[in-house]
Amino acid sequence: MPTRPTHIPEHDAIRGLAALGVVLFYAFPFTFFHGWSFVDLFFVLSGYLITTIILEHAQAPGFMRAFYYRRALRIWPVYYLTLVGVCLANALSRTGFPMDAWLQHATFTQNVQQYWFGTKPLFVSTFGPSWSVAVEEQFYLFWPLALRLFGGRAVVPLALGLLGLGLLGRAIGWHYDMLVSRPDGLALGSVLAIACAEARDVARRQMLRRWFVWGGAAAGAYVLVLSYVFWRNPEPQWKVVTFLAFAVLYACVLGGIILHTGHRRLSVLRFRGLTYLGLISYSLYLTHLPVMTYLPTFLRRFGVTSPSVQVMATWIAIFCVPVVLYVCVERPILRLKDRVPYRAPGSHAPTATASAGVYAQPAGAAAE
Repeated sequence: MPTRPTHIPEHDAIRGLAALGVVLFYAFPFTFFHGWSFVDLFFVLSGYLITTIILEHAQAPGFMRAFYYRRALRIWPVYYLTLVGVCLANALSRTGFPMDAWLQHATFTQNVQQYWFGTKPLFVSTFGPSWSVAVEEQFYLFWPLALRLFGGRAVVPLALGLLGLGLLGRAIGWHYDMLVSRPDGLALGSVLAIACAEARDVARRQMLRRWFVWGGAAAGAYVLVLSYVFWRNPEPQWKVVTFLAFAVLYACVLGGIILHTGHRRLSVLRFRGLTYLGLISYSLYLTHLPVMTYLPTFLRRFGVTSPSVQVMATWIAIFCVPVVLYVCVERPILRLKDRVPYRAPGSHAPTATASAGVYAQPAGAAAE
């Protein structure tokens, strides 16, 4: 089945803006009150990228080995470095956050008790955004296997089943940080992958554009109503439908970008500063909250008591730490992907699939 290129140049900027939106949400929750929803944009990106990769390579020899090797290189190093750093900062700062769930966080199972409505063991709250990485890791366990077994034609029915499961899960009270209750973005991203792959003629592309316009308009209208309701009552509203609405909105926006990639109207999304922000987005997503929490504590301990100095130093560190992690950790490790390339179906020659930067960046964040 023909597919679109895995790496859309504008995707890096979208990832960067999504990560920035999450940072601003944690910093100014009542100003950027919908910033939490950018996690769903990450999920849409991940669903699109991962499904595109699977559709292109699933029948190739050694695909599963290459897929999981490359996923591990993309996600594990920064994740585990951040986990260790959070544990050390928690001990040195004497903030006293409990560490009961360290093993679950180390195995991406930090939400497992919620499947039977149990209580999760306590852990350092600044590592909370890692829940979305766990959701993606769980998605990676079954999605390649399912598509390899049933083929590309199963993408849409399987994705619709995931959407239905998510709506049902939220309706019966499952917490919304689990795969079964927050699959909307991953499912719609997967549908987007096959829809764009099959849009090979003008008529189909025009039809897709209409779907994206009308779907985005409907979801955008819902978000506007939700925003009005929030200002009257700042509590989560209509959770069963809200996550789906944001996923639809982001899938339509991303679909429009994919169909028009390279267009001059999208040139702002190819701006070097934004694309670099996309490259550091995974580290930014995982480290911004620990930096916000612990750096002011350590600064006070070393005699820096000026609030303005603490704020300035914190914002500088929020962006400098991801740059250091990308340059010193991510970029060198990602070069190891070339040791286990994807191969062309029916041959033993590696393909020249371009490397993309998420989510799939979990929530951030993983790429091809």
